[in-house]
Amino acid sequence: MVQSLFELSISKNDKQTMMVHELLTQLNRSGIVIRLKEDGNLAVTAPKGAMTAEIAGQIKTHKNEIVTFLSTGAENGSARSFSPIIPVERSEYLPVSLAQERLWWVEQLAPGTAVYNLPFAFHLNGSLDIAALERSLQWTIQRHEVLRIQFRAVDGKPKAQLIDNLPEAIPVVALDTLPENEREEKLHQLLQDHTQIPFDLENGPLFRTTLFRLAPDEHVLLFLVHHIIFDGWSAEVLWQDLATAYKVDDPDVARPPMSIQYADYAAWRREWLNSKAATADRDFWQKQLQGPVDALILPVSRTLNSHQAYYEAHQQQFRIPAALTAQIKMLAKQEKATPFMVLLAAYKATLHAYSGQNDMIVCSPIMGRMLPDLDNLIGYFNNIVVLRTSLAQEPNFIELLSRVRQTVLAANEHQTIPFQQIAELPDVSNVSLMRALFVLQDSAQTLESIPGITSTPVSVQRNFDYADMSIEFFETNNGMTGTLWFKTALFDLEVMQHFIENFLTTLSNVVNNPILSLSKLARFAMPVVEVKNSNGSTKAVQQERPFTPPRNEIESQLAIIWGNLLNYEPVSVHDDFFEVGGHSLLAIRFFDQIEEINNKKLPLALLFEAPTIAELANIIQDDTWEATTSSIVAISGSKHEQQAAQRPFYCIIPPGDELLIFNDLAKEMGDERPFLGLQYGVNGETPITSVEEMAAYFIEQITTIDDSEPFLIGGYCFGGLIAYEMARQLAAQDRRVDLVVLIDTNVPGSVWARQNNVQNILRERINGFRRNGLRKELAYIFDRVSDIWKLQIWQPIWIKLHKFYAQTKREWPDFLRNFDLINHNAAEKYQVKPYDGSVILLQAKERLEFYEYSPHLGWETFVQKDFTDHFVPGDHEQLLRNPNAKVLAEKITSALTAVTLPPFTA
Repeated sequence: MVQSLFELSISKNDKQTMMVHELLTQLNRSGIVIRLKEDGNLAVTAPKGAMTAEIAGQIKTHKNEIVTFLSTGAENGSARSFSPIIPVERSEYLPVSLAQERLWWVEQLAPGTAVYNLPFAFHLNGSLDIAALERSLQWTIQRHEVLRIQFRAVDGKPKAQLIDNLPEAIPVVALDTLPENEREEKLHQLLQDHTQIPFDLENGPLFRTTLFRLAPDEHVLLFLVHHIIFDGWSAEVLWQDLATAYKVDDPDVARPPMSIQYADYAAWRREWLNSKAATADRDFWQKQLQGPVDALILPVSRTLNSHQAYYEAHQQQFRIPAALTAQIKMLAKQEKATPFMVLLAAYKATLHAYSGQNDMIVCSPIMGRMLPDLDNLIGYFNNIVVLRTSLAQEPNFIELLSRVRQTVLAANEHQTIPFQQIAELPDVSNVSLMRALFVLQDSAQTLESIPGITSTPVSVQRNFDYADMSIEFFETNNGMTGTLWFKTALFDLEVMQHFIENFLTTLSNVVNNPILSLSKLARFAMPVVEVKNSNGSTKAVQQERPFTPPRNEIESQLAIIWGNLLNYEPVSVHDDFFEVGGHSLLAIRFFDQIEEINNKKLPLALLFEAPTIAELANIIQDDTWEATTSSIVAISGSKHEQQAAQRPFYCIIPPGDELLIFNDLAKEMGDERPFLGLQYGVNGETPITSVEEMAAYFIEQITTIDDSEPFLIGGYCFGGLIAYEMARQLAAQDRRVDLVVLIDTNVPGSVWARQNNVQNILRERINGFRRNGLRKELAYIFDRVSDIWKLQIWQPIWIKLHKFYAQTKREWPDFLRNFDLINHNAAEKYQVKPYDGSVILLQAKERLEFYEYSPHLGWETFVQKDFTDHFVPGDHEQLLRNPNAKVLAEKITSALTAVTLPPFTA
């Protein structure tokens, strides 16, 4: 919406006013707020990642119209209006802000920590006048009162007090005496060492400057400051003032005097928090964080053993390639979101994969400068917002991104309440909110130039952090760089390196398959672990997530059932049913016992969407959950070709059968190509009694979600007849079908019973007993007798009843919903007609003894263009199960690859 508004040409008078108002309103909904400063310039504040180069360019283009609009007193969208900041009287002590008070209390609890030390370093190339630099620093210190304060405890509370005398000289550390190849390493070691020296809040100053000389014309300036008087934005203000004072003889003439100081803001801020607007924001957070609220579950390796170790942290850097960064931006634009929101949603999806937690809180810092007058002040303004998102009901990524977008925008709109007040709300007062921090830094800004000197920022490594785990992103000219901070007292390096790999995997899946459910979107391999079977033996299992025991009664019930069925222990609530040996027959028994215990009937295909105990338990406990009636189930990959690497393959199961029999086949075919199963008759649908009608029904289903061509269609057994007829109907509509895959499907009448004498039948049955054993052979004979009874005795009666209900259009009774007979009757009625397209037939190598088969199951007569025939190990049922499914998958994949177009690109 914002981009389309930018394209509008703004005319004069009423139309101009209307357009500017709409523009500012839409920007504000994205968290971008524009205000008019006293000097007539615009001040823009925006969430991290929201201000793109395109938006900034359009604001610049329409600057005059926006200034005119705001100068008339018109409201800036839904932006808040604040009373002006009035200077307070100066006395022995200055007011402190609530943010400063919070850090002061932290210092009292853990004195001598350097966790809130902020290092800022600048690489200076050129002829540096150190005396001029020192004068510039002194002028900047005098200009910003907050740089000259220390804190005293008065009646148990902190008060700010001005320091009379501050050192004027900048210490110089000469590194140019070292061999040139040692200077850089020594510099970074010294920068790190300086960063770890704590400040004394009671005895200032609360900043230190050091100049490291690498060569006569090469220096690094370190400015180290305590967070209680400084923030990230302050570094830019500091450098701008230093550069201005360095360039001119009288900086007081070049820069107007400060009308307010940080202490004035601190007093104003406390007063504003008693206003009605602040009360409304506080009410929002109380509602947003109403209980029950659980602390974020992180993949910790151990518990804490000392308070000092609690702050020690390690940082691990990684990179998001330029191509992936571009895809993230494109997805954000398509969904009217920002890259910040996409990254945050992917981060939460990854954390969800580790913990299974559906109620997730991650915090993020914001600039917190509520008025344009504060933009040129040094001080501690930034705030922390709490971003709580629900991941319940197994959303896909688009749905999750929508939830995250709403969370971020709402938090931005109500960001005025200090984090410490939010943390004291009743439902979260005993919950650690700062377990994880998420940051997206704006692109690096060019430092103001100094004549004869080239200035660039220098990254300084920190060995401590105040959040348990923090992740930060910074955009570069070649993608994004990321840094993961984690406390070494809690996490192992190997686990965190693995976390980064899994996060990048999630990001890649996000941009390619954003409509996949979280369980599939954030699915990645975990290290192989040993699990013990009930008989005492062990086997290696590659778990999807770290082991998590059952956490409630439902999960415990499911774990017991699962363990008994699979002969498998211990059962983690995040284990995948299929990965630990589950298959369709066990799934039926599993779901039957679930229904018996919880009185909730679940469709077997649900295991594709929710293959873990944690996911199934959530569904069982959700009284609002309803089974989908869709005939299309994504067994692997994505339903939408735009987000998939290759065209989807639609594979049809005989009506009445369960799609779980495709599990091994789909797994062996991999996730590059979406494998979509088509089913009918498992959700109580009225039977469709002809192949033609069933084909038309499935065509309508698939073209509803993906109407693009070419189509790739297959079917198993009777499902192959439906697939063949679908191809014919699509061809009649001039729709392109590249391939039809028939999995052990015969033309009706091409397989017939052999006329065997009694001697041959007895000999074959004796061989059957020897080969299969008594139990299997008796089951085989029972099935054959049952088939004869169904087809020769019951079927004629059933056909007459079927015609009666079809003619009277009455609802079919349950005893008529015998899909074996429905399919058999439909196949007998179906008249196979020629098809001018590509067909591959994959026959089972092992055949039933009482039947004779046409060499190509009858298809060579009807397929007129391109027909191939292959044999696959196994019988009619076993060819879908491993190890035979692997051979079947290779045949299908090879055929699909040969006929389909190159992979799609976003």
